Amino acid sequence: RSVSRESMQSKASQKDAVTKSIERIIKETLKEGEGVVNGVRVWRRVPPAKRNVEELKRFGDDAVPVLTNHLSAESDRERALAVEFLGLLGGRRIIPPLQKVIQEDTSPTIRILALRWITQAPFDLVSPIIREAATRDLDEQVRKEAQEILKSFTTQ
Repeated sequence: RSVSRESMQSKASQKDAVTKSIERIIKETLKEGEGVVNGVRVWRRVPPAKRNVEELKRFGDDAVPVLTNHLSAESDRERALAVEFLGLLGGRRIIPPLQKVIQEDTSPTIRILALRWITQAPFDLVSPIIREAATRDLDEQVRKEAQEILKSFTTQ
């Protein structure tokens, strides 16, 4: 019994370490885009640092639930960054969280971003999601982007 308890504690502390690291990466990346122009606070999108992307990829599947939690953040920038990080992870594991963003996020810009990044999963699995957005999304720009993505993948 003590071995399994130790194993469970080890997994829990590993999970905590992953969560803390991802929180740090998100904070750092958001901070890098902050600045002041003519006395006005601005934020510009900055690509995530390569070292942060590599660290995130090392976490693999363990990163998905942590990033998924950030998809419901109030901040559009934080949600957009979580979408991008999920996309950078790629694979089947990103489909459920990005599908939820495509179908439910209030921001058309973030839905478009999720449509672009979900293509990092196997296309045969995500094409129905993209097809649905191409015909059913309430925003014209989202529908157009989904149609363009479908067109680019069917002509390859």
